Amino acid sequence: MAFSYDALIVGSGPAGCAAAFDLARNGKRVLLLDKRLFPRPKACACGLTRKTLAALRYSVDPVVERVCDEIVLQRATSGTVADKSQEIRVKAKTPIAAMAVREKFDAYCLEQTLKAGAKGGSAEWMKIDNILTLDEQPDHVALTVATNDGPQTFTAPVLIGADGSNGQTRRLSTQSKLLTGEEPQWYMRGFALEAMVPYTSLPVPLPEGDGPQDWSSTSLRSPMATAGCSPRAITSTSASAHSPPTTIRSTRS
Repeated sequence: MAFSYDALIVGSGPAGCAAAFDLARNGKRVLLLDKRLFPRPKACACGLTRKTLAALRYSVDPVVERVCDEIVLQRATSGTVADKSQEIRVKAKTPIAAMAVREKFDAYCLEQTLKAGAKGGSAEWMKIDNILTLDEQPDHVALTVATNDGPQTFTAPVLIGADGSNGQTRRLSTQSKLLTGEEPQWYMRGFALEAMVPYTSLPVPLPEGDGPQDWSSTSLRSPMATAGCSPRAITSTSASAHSPPTTIRSTRS
């Protein structure tokens, strides 16, 4: 049987792109599917640790907002009020983490992934409305999705579910548990909130050097306050590192 692709990946965030990048680089034909157009808002602090930066296959300098070499530890005395008298500052000789905005970071990762084809491999992307059915066969998976052009079915030996905690792939891969109309016990609904606020509305002054003037040099900067960080560049290049973990579903025995 001729399959549509070597791998189907539901979810085009960092995990899905990491899997697609390596597969496309190694000669596999990959289709990435997502319900959102990129760039899109995503609630996340987006702190990239040194381990994460080392695992990426390309530099993310263009979307790094800040590089942090200091952590401030505080004890909350009541509610969300911190006791500054017991504040501890941990400073490192090398960067602890890089800060980015997920809207820009995810779009950049997808852009790099779609250019990653080699050895006959390729990565393609498609916007979908939702997943209609997931049919698991002994040697492949058939995935039917709803699109603007109507339902489409794609087949591949492997399906990678990288659509997050609220995604459909894990739920649909256990359809026998859904026949009663009840969600599996492991499934929980959740949500996250993120807001961008003016510096002038912050309850306490920012540390010296973290004011709005740090963001004025380039259009990539955004009005997000991140204490303990300095606006320096960081490069992530480690071709031998492992990719960030992804959830892989394969019907092969």
